Amino acid sequence: MLVGLLPSIGMAKNECGDVKSRLYIMLHCHEKPDKHLLCSLFKNCGTKTHCSDILDDDESAQSGIYSVVVDGAEHDVYCEMDLYGGGWTVFQKRFDGSVDFNRNWTEYEDGFGNLNGEFWLGDQFVPIETSNDLLIRMVQFDGTVHYIEYMDFKVQNASVNYRLHIGPVISGNATDDLKKHDRMEFTTYDADNTPYSMDCGGDFSSGWWFQSCVYANLNGLYLSAVHTSSFQGIIWYGITGKRASLQATDMMYRPPLEG
Repeated sequence: MLVGLLPSIGMAKNECGDVKSRLYIMLHCHEKPDKHLLCSLFKNCGTKTHCSDILDDDESAQSGIYSVVVDGAEHDVYCEMDLYGGGWTVFQKRFDGSVDFNRNWTEYEDGFGNLNGEFWLGDQFVPIETSNDLLIRMVQFDGTVHYIEYMDFKVQNASVNYRLHIGPVISGNATDDLKKHDRMEFTTYDADNTPYSMDCGGDFSSGWWFQSCVYANLNGLYLSAVHTSSFQGIIWYGITGKRASLQATDMMYRPPLEG
């Protein structure tokens, strides 16, 4: 049985991660007609690569922490299963200022915070090769909720400093302020990858895809609803202007819905 599968192991290893650790999956799935496709075996036998896979298998799945295969290895993620159709993998969450988002390059790359609280999942764990839908949810201190959904969302790999790519807006009631940051490379206070002379990461105390410097910055300092510092805080210019800040944000992605 394994002889017929061995050629596929080498082919699929980069896509599906540590094949050796999952050999038992093949042993239990050898009767499937698509057994030569290792990634398909993973999906059919319980290994998930997105929160949407979990929701597809169990429509009653609740929001919370799940284990999925991210970048070829198992990784815990927070899945949002209730909002906007569910199946979202959350990579940024803020709501009370308990986690400092003024972090260095390595911390943003690896991720920080707590999946049960505020966190940044990590640049290296956000989609690199495939296009996803991006959903951003923002809450003002008065409770007003805004959201915007983009298609064709990608964060490229470390060789181009996790460059952001977003496509057209799908839906939402928020202004399209992230579009100005499209094609920007990620910057932190110790790694300036902007094409400008300004120290955006240092001046605005966060890691972000800065563009001259701020039209949107959801990783900025956690400040009060209204303050006196220009463009400081959790900024989405069409909502906050330059001297206000958001109370809560969520950034999340999922594969485009079929049909």
